[in-house]
Amino acid sequence: GWRVRGDVVLASLDGGAFECALLAAVGALKDARVPSLEGGEEATVPLPLASVPLALGFALHAESGQVLTDPDLFEEGLAGLRVRVVVDAASSDGDVLALDVTGGTGATGDMLRQCVSAAKQRAQELASSALS
Repeated sequence: GWRVRGDVVLASLDGGAFECALLAAVGALKDARVPSLEGGEEATVPLPLASVPLALGFALHAESGQVLTDPDLFEEGLAGLRVRVVVDAASSDGDVLALDVTGGTGATGDMLRQCVSAAKQRAQELASSALS
């Protein structure tokens, strides 16, 4: 099998750095081609991807119950809680690969379900447009 390593360099940082870096890395991997083990010297095949992880960040204000999708750096700083959801856009149900809650307590189950639902929807949009 193949082992791939990638480096992502951010030219500017205004929030959503992880989400942006992950999207760039996944896009590069989807475009990557590797030499075919069965073809001739010039034959290449797409790099097989077992999953397509995509992330979406949120800022939560626990007291008011407000959920802000894709906050910028200023908004992240004002939020009491930050949530990052990583879903697999290649799975039919948008399986949750990671759920990270930082910055405090007070996130309700409803708030987290709202974040997961929005992340799944955004992943499907990206998979059908930017990553197709």
